[in-house]
Amino acid sequence: MKTSLFRVMSPLWVVLGAWCLWSSGSVSVADLPEAIGVAQQKAAAEFTPLGPTQLVEAEQGVCRAAEVLEARLAEDGENGGNWQKYLRLDTLRANLDESGAANLEKLDEIYSRLNRDYEGLELVWFVDLKRALGRYLDIARSADKAEIETVYKELVGKTLPEQLEALRSAPSPAVAHDVGLALGWLTDFCQAGDLVGAVREQYVRPNLFIEVSETYLAAAAGGPIDEDTPICDVILGTTIQGTGKTKGQVAVELVPCEDKGIIETTLSGTTESDSTGHNGPVCIFSTGVTTFEGSTQMVITPEGIEATPAVSTATTASTITGICSRRGSRLVQRAAWRRVCQQKCQAEAIAAQHAECRLNGRIDGQAGKAADDANQRYEERFRQPLGERKVFAEDVAVSTTATELRIRALRAAYDQLAAPAAPPELAAPADIAVRVHQSVINNSAFTLLAGRTVTEESFLKTVEDILGEVPEELRPEEGKASWTIHFAEREPFTVTFGNGGYTIALCAAGYEREGKSYPGMNVWATYKIKQTDEGLVATRQGDIEVYPPGFVKGERQLSGNEQTIREMLKNRFAKVFGEKVVPKGYLEPKGRWAEKVGRVPLAQWSMADGWMTMAWKLKGEE
Repeated sequence: MKTSLFRVMSPLWVVLGAWCLWSSGSVSVADLPEAIGVAQQKAAAEFTPLGPTQLVEAEQGVCRAAEVLEARLAEDGENGGNWQKYLRLDTLRANLDESGAANLEKLDEIYSRLNRDYEGLELVWFVDLKRALGRYLDIARSADKAEIETVYKELVGKTLPEQLEALRSAPSPAVAHDVGLALGWLTDFCQAGDLVGAVREQYVRPNLFIEVSETYLAAAAGGPIDEDTPICDVILGTTIQGTGKTKGQVAVELVPCEDKGIIETTLSGTTESDSTGHNGPVCIFSTGVTTFEGSTQMVITPEGIEATPAVSTATTASTITGICSRRGSRLVQRAAWRRVCQQKCQAEAIAAQHAECRLNGRIDGQAGKAADDANQRYEERFRQPLGERKVFAEDVAVSTTATELRIRALRAAYDQLAAPAAPPELAAPADIAVRVHQSVINNSAFTLLAGRTVTEESFLKTVEDILGEVPEELRPEEGKASWTIHFAEREPFTVTFGNGGYTIALCAAGYEREGKSYPGMNVWATYKIKQTDEGLVATRQGDIEVYPPGFVKGERQLSGNEQTIREMLKNRFAKVFGEKVVPKGYLEPKGRWAEKVGRVPLAQWSMADGWMTMAWKLKGEE
């Protein structure tokens, strides 16, 4: 019963606790943005009683999540079967099939198992079932209860307006977290849809922007072509062999499109050939010039990249430099000249058609391989590892203008906020720009870490899965015992971007090392970014701060145990939170792009109003 009461009341205690901290009188509806104020006023007078309709909807959500999980576990053979037994999915389905007579205590046990800190339970299929089952239990216990209306009116009439005022006047990750929880509570309990929508419209805007210039794409993927090519063809019964010298240019252009990215690549040039044709007893010597142009489009969507079939045109002009008969017959030779002259135009047209087919095949092969490679990297490095951990962006949009490829993303669950406004403008035009709001990191960290017990090894494995490697500053010291961190339930890891710098904070309910337990400590450090002789550098302001949760300097002394863990954590995090953070002064593409564009210098690294901006500019550009 303790578990169920906690499930029903925990969101309320969070929002009411926040209200008590901030409240110094009620907030006037007039102080809120107009759309939110109107929706709040309407919501305060309306409450939708919870009954069978909401319960059935919640039950359907559990069934859908359970079906998806069961299908995924079926792919894992014996291991999947063990998970099904552990979670008692047969008991879950049996209870939900009893048409309103579910045994909530049995469902509580399943929910408790989903909440345990076993590796694997952080994956999306388990998390989705946990959320759906938690919502069902909340509604099942709250249906027809008068208390829920009291909670609702307190929330929409006082608590949420106070939180929104705090978010407007003094925004912070903590305030955003509490507003998100309030919206999640209203969503879970099917209340105040207009108010939730109005708040999300204001405070849940895209929080990641990436722009890549046409100049950069052209420099990386375009350029001259100068190559020797073998010639092997059959035209009008004549087998032709020889060599060709191809010179040309690959040009890259962006095609403006609002709902996808389109990059058009055009290959144009000429091939000068020197060839010999064999037809019966006759040898035909010729030179030729084929002028060609072929293009394809790379279409970029949130699902990946697809190359369109190539379209080409070609024209061929040839000169017959000689004909001979292998039998030495002048009669055969004169007949061959007459025939070649009669068929010259037709042969040139066929040669041009064959050149178009070869060009299409070449472009399709290269574009298809490039698309396949890019999709594989995208899936393995981003979509799969982030999606499995439920931190892949909920919404991604790709578009192109005449000068930029643009990617816009939103990373926020239904109970989280994102960016409250558009990102800041770039200080100067750039070839690659990334603008990320602090909510991307904070929302993802909450999803990954909140309330979890994480060993150093498993944490580094997750980092490696997502980033491809473990950054140097996160690697453990050789020969030193590893740590286990019990992350806090709220704000386990947060960043705050602003005032020309940033603050990183880690909040933990406890630590373990070598079998010994230590009390919870919060660790944080603040940095300012400045231009130096080394380039753009973030310098730590003061020492690393390590204190117990809620500790206020001057109110009490740290205990001996707290002092011990404080010094140990300072030493452990000395490398993570170093005195200086010097980012690479350049972006270094990999593969063939590296040879073409080289290192792209970092031109901007700045923080303001919750946003971090990083921009790179090609060398030699004005």
